[in-house]
Amino acid sequence: MAEATRESGFFKAVFDLLKANKPTGYTILNRFPEAKPDSYPYMIAGDIRTNDDKITMGDDDPAFEADARQLIEFYCAIADSNDNSKNRNDDAKSYTRNVLKTNTSSLHTAGLGLAQNGAFADIPTDTIIINGVKVRYCGFEVNYKVD
Repeated sequence: MAEATRESGFFKAVFDLLKANKPTGYTILNRFPEAKPDSYPYMIAGDIRTNDDKITMGDDDPAFEADARQLIEFYCAIADSNDNSKNRNDDAKSYTRNVLKTNTSSLHTAGLGLAQNGAFADIPTDTIIINGVKVRYCGFEVNYKVD
C-alpha cells in the first residue's frame, strides 16, 4: 500500500472514531482553521505520520517503539477570571485518551494499535492568543503500532 494511502486510511479511521465520540460541546477539526474559528471549544486531530524506521527512546525506555504518530490538540476560549477552560480541556483530553484506549478493536480494524509503552505523550496546558481571543491550549501525541 502506498504510504500516503496508508496514512490517509489510518487518519480516516481515527478521525471517524473521535468524531463519533468527541467530548461534549467540542467541535472536531482535522487542521487548524485558516480564519478565526467559528466557535470554541474545539479539538484538532492532526494527520497520522508513519515512520519507515522504528523510533526507540534510548536507555530510559528501550521497549518503546512507535510506527506512527498523531497530535491531538484542545482549544478553549477563556471567558473571564472565573473561567474553567483548563479543567474543561483537561477533561476533554482524558476523555479522548479513554476513547482511544477503549476502542482498540476499531483501531485494529484499521491496522493500528496503541504503542505498548508510551502510547501518549502529554503537551502541557498553556495560554495563547489566537486572533485576539485568549485561549487555553493543551494536547497529547498518540504513538501507534502498525499491525
